[in-house]
Amino acid sequence: MMVVLKHAFYYSNPEAMPHIAKIITPVFDLSAISNPVLSFWYTTNDRGSLDIYYKNSPDGKWNMFKYFNNTPDWQEAVLLLPNRSNHYQIAFVHFYSGGGGLHELQFDDISITDDKVAVSSYYLDNLLLFPNPVSDFLTIERSGATKEWVTIYDSKGALAHSFETTEIKIDINVSNYISGIYFISFSGGNGSTTKSFIKK
Repeated sequence: MMVVLKHAFYYSNPEAMPHIAKIITPVFDLSAISNPVLSFWYTTNDRGSLDIYYKNSPDGKWNMFKYFNNTPDWQEAVLLLPNRSNHYQIAFVHFYSGGGGLHELQFDDISITDDKVAVSSYYLDNLLLFPNPVSDFLTIERSGATKEWVTIYDSKGALAHSFETTEIKIDINVSNYISGIYFISFSGGNGSTTKSFIKK
């Protein structure tokens, strides 16, 4: 296990608009890790968002691959990192465009591990994704109507779609997606997981 950071506490500038707090990790060599998984605990104190970016080359661009709504309570996030390489960096960006004041973003136990499963135990029996491969509509079935944030990104880490839902069954129109592999992540009170599907 590679521990990136034990604890961080960030303030955005109350005089600047928008308010942005950012942390960028050191460079990691993830080329030998088959399933690199990023895990961390976080909390925010306002209506801002937490965006997770990565880049996998020295001159590469930053790609957003995960978005979290704010939460006043500590939440754990577990994310499968896309496009591993020998030059990999992660950026945590807290963004808030509201009024002035003190805006906090706290992290704890940020780590990268090699996890061949990378799935919270809740999701093993409670989440179905079909058909896979898919041509037009991807169906998601969940066992409970809990609130979750769903994010889809392509194999290059580009964001394709994101939304919040409490629905048990969801049909997503992917007919306009370019053929290839996509990752879909789920994050909520039951933890986080990332699955993949193939667009034909």
